Amino acid sequence: MQMQQIDTSPAYQAAQDELTRIERRRDPEQGRWQEYYRLVVDCLRYFLAQEHKVRTANRSVTEMQQALRRSTLSSAQTQPLLDLLAENDTVQMATYLPGPTQGRQLIGRARTMIDQMAQASTSTA
Repeated sequence: MQMQQIDTSPAYQAAQDELTRIERRRDPEQGRWQEYYRLVVDCLRYFLAQEHKVRTANRSVTEMQQALRRSTLSSAQTQPLLDLLAENDTVQMATYLPGPTQGRQLIGRARTMIDQMAQASTSTA
């Protein structure tokens, strides 16, 4: 049985702490979907920039896709992120508003993405 390494990097801990802070704000309960998604996506972008040195600031989904292809992350690790970035775009344009269940799952999805990307960091270190 292979033991899973736990990432203890400052970027990992900062991202996890930020997701906890976002969750405590309870934006979905107050109908602030755009703010909620923006904060979660910003947290993921921060982690990518710090942990994987992927330039993430002011990049579109297409530009992020190109940058991620050049990273050490696999498509299985990056596709959920790209899907979330596209979902975020639709929320920001108010063409899509998630339901309460999907909204509550967003933080969990983000934590899973960070864990998967962190595993790539520890396996290449």
